[in-house]
Amino acid sequence: MKSARLVLMSLLCVFAFEAYGDWPMVNGGMHRTSWAHEEGELRPPFDETFTYSCDGQMLAVKGDTLYIGRSTGPNSVVAVDLESGLEFWTFEIEGSGASMNSVPAISDSYVFCGGQGGLGLFAVDRFTGEEVWRQEIGSMYSRNPVTDGDRVFVVTDELYCFDAETGATLWTFPASESLTPAVDDSCVYVNTGQLSALDRVTGAVKWSVPSSGGNQTLTIHEGMLFLQEGEAIVARDKSNGDLVWSYEPEDAYIPSFSVGALAVSDRVLCFDIWEDADQRAQLVALETASGEHLWHASFDTIGVYTPTIANDVVYVVEWIPQVLWGFDIDSGDVLLTDASTSYYNQPIAAAHSLLIPGFSTVTRFRNSVPTDGDGDTRIQILLLSAHPNPCMNKASFSFYAPSGGPAELSVLDMAGRGVLTMGLQVVSPGRHALLLPTLDLPAGTYTCRMNVGGCVASHRLVVLR
Repeated sequence: MKSARLVLMSLLCVFAFEAYGDWPMVNGGMHRTSWAHEEGELRPPFDETFTYSCDGQMLAVKGDTLYIGRSTGPNSVVAVDLESGLEFWTFEIEGSGASMNSVPAISDSYVFCGGQGGLGLFAVDRFTGEEVWRQEIGSMYSRNPVTDGDRVFVVTDELYCFDAETGATLWTFPASESLTPAVDDSCVYVNTGQLSALDRVTGAVKWSVPSSGGNQTLTIHEGMLFLQEGEAIVARDKSNGDLVWSYEPEDAYIPSFSVGALAVSDRVLCFDIWEDADQRAQLVALETASGEHLWHASFDTIGVYTPTIANDVVYVVEWIPQVLWGFDIDSGDVLLTDASTSYYNQPIAAAHSLLIPGFSTVTRFRNSVPTDGDGDTRIQILLLSAHPNPCMNKASFSFYAPSGGPAELSVLDMAGRGVLTMGLQVVSPGRHALLLPTLDLPAGTYTCRMNVGGCVASHRLVVLR
């Protein structure tokens, strides 16, 4: 079921945005590192905040769109414009209810999702929210789909590999626990109590080694697999499963969240301890290559969610009192604490922004808009989105006007001829959204050029018929 409406939002500060860096599925990608390795700008202190008034704790970002998994009523996925907060579409997961606890996976064309008690895995058109196919494999509570673009992998009563375009079953493997696989260019890895590497195309077993208990914590990085075995974090050679190192904290409980307990960068691995012998939560940092203990942070009460790493900062949300923390990845020094709202679950880092789910909102932090070097904030406007793109009858655009002024949107064909002009009169500084009718345009590729007070930006738009 699909609906479209405008999400009401609270705009605390205004900033320009340029889409950069996706977080398209659980833990940021099919390797599941929870590390935004390309991010080089995001760093506390943050001075710009934006709040999306849309509840939901399961977040993914692809391009200029935020996808929010919601637990209210039937579980659903909402597609929201990152810049304006405009809700593009909502897809309700048939047969679902209660807590969703499954992060949608986003490919170039599709959103793959499921919910608690739902019929199974659904493939939804990323631009329209229309169902494309479904596989009735049962509830996906605490089970996250992972996609490599051509295939989608998910565990319910088995580990399934489906064709991403058609939904056809390509292969299956016995696995019935609440698990999420990790995927690289050649293999799919799954920990059922037996850690197995499966050929990504055929599902054939390449190797398998005993592992103490299946759980969600499984990450691939630089030739190694990092996972939880009992109450230990271990590293194994991904080519054969051989043990490289093991670290077991004393008298501590490592949680098995549906999104795992690890974040892994080139230098530092971080994991969370839900409760130690003193009934306190911890965030622990180890050297990635050796497993050597580097530092740890202790909290006043039990409970801390899955960490995220971006630009040498480790972000984590404390369960009680629902505070967002940021730590320097090398020293463990506290760089950020924020208790301005009730945060929940794992933060994600995408598009030069930190996005944190809450119980009734999603909060976005980022740093200041840069100037031109002379203190002049009249930077070029940014056409932030054209959605859907490709489109048929209409497209929604968002843009940022740093200084305001007379505004005009021109649409040019591939030969550079003007085919449509929309005058917007005078706009004020800040964010704006407009609806471009395209029903009368022939199928093709167009350049949409926005001019506000002499500042110009362009965006490519594809019209289908």
